[in-house]
Amino acid sequence: MPKLFVEDLAPDMVLERPITDQYGLVLFQQGMVLTARSINTLRMWGITEVCIEPSSINDATVPASILDPAAVAAAQEITEELFRNTSSRSGPFVRELMRHVAHRIAKQRSEEAAHAG
Repeated sequence: MPKLFVEDLAPDMVLERPITDQYGLVLFQQGMVLTARSINTLRMWGITEVCIEPSSINDATVPASILDPAAVAAAQEITEELFRNTSSRSGPFVRELMRHVAHRIAKQRSEEAAHAG
């Protein structure tokens, strides 16, 4: 079950699990086919990642958040170093920010490696 960042979603991908709010209210049903509008709605609601059915991800829409685990681990180490002097690293905002920074570093390095190879 690939868990993808909302920024990596594409229309016609299918939700593998329902999306719920903090109270358990179902916002989008399991099996829903995403549209540009529903992806935008997820962004507006502050949803950062969702589970997508692997069969709905084709070669043309392979998201960057499916990255080599070694690249992700290296990016996390770099991110830890960048945020080493941050006093509130355990807070939810900083954790989410660090996750996004690590993702962007891993994505950038993967793209650079693909262009170099």
